[in-house]
Amino acid sequence: MKDTKLPGDHTSWDSFSVVAKRVKSIVKDILDGKTTLTDDQMPKDVLDKLLTFYQACNDESKLEKMGSKPLQAFVKPLLASIKDKKSFMQALAHLSSQGLDKLFGFGISVDPKHPLVHITSLSQGGLLLPDRSYYLKTQHNKMLQSQYQPFINRTLLLLKLNGVSKKMGNRLSKRVLAFEKELAKITVDRTKLRDPIKTYHKYTKDELFQLAPMMADYFEAQHRNKEYWQKSPKIYTSTPTFFQDLDKLISKTKISTLKAYLGLHLGVSLSSWLSDKVSYPAFKFFDVDLEGVKERMPRWKRCYSAADSYLPDIVGRAFAAVAFKGDAKAKAQTIIQQIEAGFNSTLNQLSWLDDTTRAKAQFKLSKLVDMIGYPNKWYQYKAQIGANHFNNVLALNKESNERDLNHLGKPVDRTKWSMSAAEVNAYYSPETNSIVFPAAILQPPFYDAHSPMAANFGGIGSVMGHELTHGYDDQGRLYGPHGTLHSWWKKKTAARFTQRVQCVAKQYSQFQLPGKPAAFVNGNLTLGEDLADNGGVQNSFKAYTRWAAKQPGGLAAQKFGELTGPQLFFYSFGQIWCNKQTEKAERMQAVTDVHAPGRFRVNGALQNTPAFAQAFGCKVGSKMNPGKGRCLVWTPDDEDNKA
Repeated sequence: MKDTKLPGDHTSWDSFSVVAKRVKSIVKDILDGKTTLTDDQMPKDVLDKLLTFYQACNDESKLEKMGSKPLQAFVKPLLASIKDKKSFMQALAHLSSQGLDKLFGFGISVDPKHPLVHITSLSQGGLLLPDRSYYLKTQHNKMLQSQYQPFINRTLLLLKLNGVSKKMGNRLSKRVLAFEKELAKITVDRTKLRDPIKTYHKYTKDELFQLAPMMADYFEAQHRNKEYWQKSPKIYTSTPTFFQDLDKLISKTKISTLKAYLGLHLGVSLSSWLSDKVSYPAFKFFDVDLEGVKERMPRWKRCYSAADSYLPDIVGRAFAAVAFKGDAKAKAQTIIQQIEAGFNSTLNQLSWLDDTTRAKAQFKLSKLVDMIGYPNKWYQYKAQIGANHFNNVLALNKESNERDLNHLGKPVDRTKWSMSAAEVNAYYSPETNSIVFPAAILQPPFYDAHSPMAANFGGIGSVMGHELTHGYDDQGRLYGPHGTLHSWWKKKTAARFTQRVQCVAKQYSQFQLPGKPAAFVNGNLTLGEDLADNGGVQNSFKAYTRWAAKQPGGLAAQKFGELTGPQLFFYSFGQIWCNKQTEKAERMQAVTDVHAPGRFRVNGALQNTPAFAQAFGCKVGSKMNPGKGRCLVWTPDDEDNKA
C-alpha cells in the first residue's frame, strides 16, 4: 500500500488491476504485431477483424475530422420522427432493435423457474447518474445544479437540434433533470431486488398492456413482435411497478422533454465512440467530477477495452492462445475439486442445517458445473468491420442484440460463457448451477504453479470458494441443482439461516467509509457478496488444511520463512483484495456496487473466521477476534470455541 501509487487514469487499483495490466500487455503485443499467432491458434480472417477494429478505434485523426457528425446523423432523424407519445415509444423500439435500449431494457433471458427455457424480459432503467439516490438525497443537490444540469445542456447543444438555442437548451436541461428525478422516484431500490422469488413476475401480452398501455405501442413497433409473443407467451420482469408508473410519467410529460431526454442519453452513449474532443465532456463529468479520476486513460487502452467489450471471443481467444497453455486447466481443476470437497465436508458439520436440506444441498453441489479457461466453442462474428469506428460499434451492437433475440425458442445452452477469457474475474450462474473461471484470473497473485499451495489456496482457492458459495447465499440458495427457482429448504432451517445472515448484514453496515457526510457500507446490498467472501475464505482454508494433512509432516510442517502455512494463506487472501481507491469512487461503490470496498471484504470475512485468530494469536475480544460476537454461517459453531 505504501509503495503503490494510484494511477491518475484510474479510480481504483488492486490485484485485479495488476493482472489486467499484464493481460492487456500480452494482447497489445498481438494487436501491435509484436506477437504472431499461427492459423492453428487463430484463423487470419478472425484476427484481422480484431486488428481492423482496434486500428479504426485508434485513428484519432479520422475521428477528429468526423467530429460529432455521425452522432448528429444518427440522432436527428430519430428525434424528428417523434411527434407524440406513440412515436416516442416507437423510437425506443427502433433503438432496441439496434441494441441501444433507452429508458428501459428489453431482451431475452432464462426463465428462473424454467431454466431450460428462454423468455422475453423487461428491466427498469433510464437514469444516467449511478443510482436513484443521486437524484433524491439532498447531499447531491449542489452537484445536480452546478455540474449535472450544465452537462445536460452541453450535450443537447452538441446534437445541434433544430430550434434549440442556448436559452432553449437551458430550459430543456432543467426539464430533463426534473424528468429524471421523477424517474428516480419510481425506480425500485436495488436492495429490494435481492429476493428472486418475491421479484418473479410474468405477464401475458394483455396483462402487460393493461398494466402499462404504452407498451402496446412499443411492441407494435418491434420488428419481431409476433414472434416474441408466439415463442414467449409471457414476459418476465422483476419491476412491474416501474413500468406501471412509467406509463403514467410519460403520459404527463411534454413531448419536447421526452425528445431532449432521449437526445441526452444517446449523446452520452454514442459520443464515447467518437473523438476525444467530442467524448471529453462525458469523461469530465462522469469520471472526473463523480469518481475523482485525475487524468484520461490513453486512447489505446480505451480501444483495447472497446475490443474486449464488442469482440470478447476474439480478444479472449488471442490471450488464451499465448498465456493459457499446457496443464494450466488441469491444475486449476484440481484446486476446484478440493474446494468442493471442503465445502461438502462443511455442509456435514453445520448444526443449523437439517438432514433433509443438507442432503439436497450436497446433491446440488454434486451437479455443479466447472468451466475453466475459455469456452469450448468460440463465437464467429458476422458484422463487417471497416475503417469507421462509429459504424463498427453500431454494427456489432446490432449483431449482439440479434444474437440475443435468436436464443428465443431454442434450448438454453448451459455451457455458454458470459465473460471474456481475457477478463480478470469469475462468476457463478444460478440458472445453470455453474462456476466460470476465465484464463485471465488463473495467474499470480491469484494462482502460480511455483508458489506454495498455502498461497494458491488463499488466493485462487478463496475466489473459487467465493463463487461456489454464491450457490448457497441468500439468493443462490433459492435455485435448485439444475437452476430452477423454488424454495427447497425446510422452513425452520431457512429461518435459522436468515438469522445468521442478518448478523452479517448488520456487521457490514457498521463499516464506515472515509469522508463526509458520514456514510457506511450497505450490508443489505452487499450481503450476497459478503456471504460469498466469508464462505470462500473459510472453505478454502478447510481445503488447504485437508491438503496439508496429507503432506509430509502435516500442517505443522508448513513453514515459509517466519510464516506458518495458515499465516501465508491469510496473507494471500488479504493480498487479492488489497486496494487503493479515490474517496469519491469508494463512496459511489458503497451506493451502487454489490461488493463492499476491499478492506471491508478482508476484515469482515476474517473477523468471522476463527482460524484467522488462531493463526495470528489474536486475543479474545480484540477487533479481529470478537469471540462469541462472530457471525458464523459457513463455519461450524464448535470451531468458534477454538479461537
